[in-house]
Amino acid sequence: EFKVKPEHLLSDLNVYTNSYDNVKERLLRAQRAGIEPLKPWVVRCEISIIE
Repeated sequence: EFKVKPEHLLSDLNVYTNSYDNVKERLLRAQRAGIEPLKPWVVRCEISIIE
């Protein structure tokens, strides 16, 4: 759905410590903010960075 590259996920395994809903919400916010390409750091960064 968000087209995050598998190699980006494997390089940032912290994503797997978050709930599916949290990851999805963060990726949606980043997508709305125009952050491209989407990468796992948007899941762990301060919310103010992606808004």
